[in-house]
Amino acid sequence: ILSGGAATAATTFLGVPVPLVGDIPITALNELLKVPTLSTDLLPLLSTAGLVYGLASVEALLSAAAVDKMKKTQFAYDPGQELIGQGLANVTSGFVGGPPVSCAIARSGLNAGSGAETRAAAVLQGGLLLGGVATLGPVLELVP
Repeated sequence: ILSGGAATAATTFLGVPVPLVGDIPITALNELLKVPTLSTDLLPLLSTAGLVYGLASVEALLSAAAVDKMKKTQFAYDPGQELIGQGLANVTSGFVGGPPVSCAIARSGLNAGSGAETRAAAVLQGGLLLGGVATLGPVLELVP
């Protein structure tokens, strides 16, 4: 955060000509909603996709197991269900041009450590993130 803030301040106040986040045209969002087309050009990417899948799966399973040990609940941790959910999320994200989806141990650990009992904590975190992006938009546009 400090280095990003320092870079933003330096480019803003010193007038350094660098591309900024705010320079991304709003029409770029339209590209996210297009259905991708499959071609043979994508075949070389299969090994990379498999690697990303493997790493994200291991991260999700380790994170879920760690959070399960942090806070015992009436629900048993099911690795198969975790991978099915992550797979469905990744397919959905891919169809709208999003990045790969993975578990976030920081947010999950925060929820478990603070005594969260329901998914409302995750919804609150998402709302706070969305609100922060919405209100800090003009500042975020200055990030190089």
